[in-house]
Amino acid sequence: MKASLTLLILTSLLSLTACDKRGPLRTELTQAETQMEEKQALVVKLQEELRTMPSLGKYNFAGASQVQAIRAEVDKLEAEINQLKADKKATEAINQKLRDDVDAYLAKHSKK
Repeated sequence: MKASLTLLILTSLLSLTACDKRGPLRTELTQAETQMEEKQALVVKLQEELRTMPSLGKYNFAGASQVQAIRAEVDKLEAEINQLKADKKATEAINQKLRDDVDAYLAKHSKK
């Protein structure tokens, strides 16, 4: 009985001192908690910066698909502008022809 008690105490002491597998895990856990706290602080800081930035409207958080949509919208608007410029030139040409016709008519039918 005395030998088994001694063996039990010796085994307990060896298990607590030589085979401490929890030590590295505790260190790793502490490091992970520290990193998590740092990242949470960074998130809070970034959220504060976003609150202070001026609003960008519907493009407040523009991702790649939204940037592509904006580019497509810009291209569409540029095409519309070019079409309006072409329509303006055509209308100015018609207007100039009508002025020439009016001037010719007035020159032919006016009493001087």
